[in-house]
Amino acid sequence: MMGFLDNLRKYSEAVLRYENAELQKKALSIIPVSELENAAVEKMRFLQKEVREKKMKDDELPEIKDLLLIELLTWFKNIFFTWVDSPACEYCNGRTKFSGSSRNIDTIPPVKVEVYKCEKCHKSTEFIRHEDPWILLETRKGRCGEWANCFTLLCRAMGWDARHVVDVTDHVWTEVFSVSQDRWLHCDPCENVCDRPLMYEEGWGKKLSYVIAYSYDDIQDVTWRYSRKHADVLSRRQECTEVQLLEKLVSIRQERQQYLSKARKQYTTRRLVKELVEFMTPQKPDDEIYEGRTSGSLAWRLSRGEAGERRPAGGYVWQPTPAEKQQKHLHIVYSCAQDIYIRPTAGGEVMQFWEQGVFEAESISRKEEKDWKKVYLARKEGSSKALLSWKIDCQMSGFVIDKVQVRCSATVFHTGKIRLQLCGNVCVPIPADHITFETMELSGSESIILTADLRGGEGSTAWQHTQLFRQPLDDQSDFPLSINVFLKELGR
Repeated sequence: MMGFLDNLRKYSEAVLRYENAELQKKALSIIPVSELENAAVEKMRFLQKEVREKKMKDDELPEIKDLLLIELLTWFKNIFFTWVDSPACEYCNGRTKFSGSSRNIDTIPPVKVEVYKCEKCHKSTEFIRHEDPWILLETRKGRCGEWANCFTLLCRAMGWDARHVVDVTDHVWTEVFSVSQDRWLHCDPCENVCDRPLMYEEGWGKKLSYVIAYSYDDIQDVTWRYSRKHADVLSRRQECTEVQLLEKLVSIRQERQQYLSKARKQYTTRRLVKELVEFMTPQKPDDEIYEGRTSGSLAWRLSRGEAGERRPAGGYVWQPTPAEKQQKHLHIVYSCAQDIYIRPTAGGEVMQFWEQGVFEAESISRKEEKDWKKVYLARKEGSSKALLSWKIDCQMSGFVIDKVQVRCSATVFHTGKIRLQLCGNVCVPIPADHITFETMELSGSESIILTADLRGGEGSTAWQHTQLFRQPLDDQSDFPLSINVFLKELGR
């Protein structure tokens, strides 16, 4: 028990280093503030255009500072910091493997050093798990501990109220207070994810127990923001009694706030009370577990890159290449995770983006659930129906269709319906329960069109109750769309 409670004080003291004026100045000199602000302004202009086109309400527009936070997350993840599972060998640059031994540098607090052995030259390379944010601004690498440590510093340097959040089941991240939304926003720099608090419990399957947030003037048990299974969480909280935890938190909070101005104390107290009221009601289980979070205004989700379409779609026709005519075989597959078409019968030719390979597209967009780590094509938000089709045309090639094999995975929720059919000289419905559908009823057709019609669903998220090609974001092997066409010479 004492070890857990002692750690609360240790972490609470550690975040005070973010308040060093020189450290914040150094951090601010590294952040491309003007570039990020320009990106935020461009995003705001896009959202304002959505308002003018009546796609959302004026009062849904987020504050520019919230958009700036999104840009900072993206820059930090994609440009500034680097994830290190195992370091490259410092002697031959080969791959290394954790050797099972580590040591500590005798500092206060002690710094852990991991030792890795090269698989090629067998020499050892050390990887220091730095905790000093001064050093992290230079090394710019590590795992979640280093990422959250450095990102929280950058948020403080940008002037936001920020908290370093520690999940005792081995993960850390940041919370940033949004003044415009009057609430704390979950920010995970490792994942480039904002405002997805249930991602750990529902998406990652973590068995949460204690999640504590630390700032220079406060400490808070925020476990309840990250779980909807409060009873299960309570059963795992065995480190101390709830009364002992509360007493410790109050004691540390009083220490942190003893020198605050009266106005600041009143502000933090009001914010604390509002947060505690929020925690009293567990989030209800709903389809967001499977379909992705839909809370928050359309503007807020647009600003996080969760809505909208990249470019116009439609008008593309697949035609057999000379090699495919020679083989009498045309095969196209699509990966939603990679967002690419591959044409095995044309030397593995690759086409990027789902939009570029479709014949028709009405009210369709690609959606990534970064918290649940899923991706799929679905109707655009608010739409009652959608249509998507692919066309293969053999006219002028000297060939016609012989046999067709189709795999087109579809997922529906509630009363959602997806109707699939193949049309050539005749139209053939594709049964929903078929993994791979095969037919020769279109034999002799000069062209065929595979069509997906998406309709139905329930409530405000009905548009999300029909999904095509749902698969894990990191799936590099499965192709949920496969159109396999066998050809025969015209007149045979």
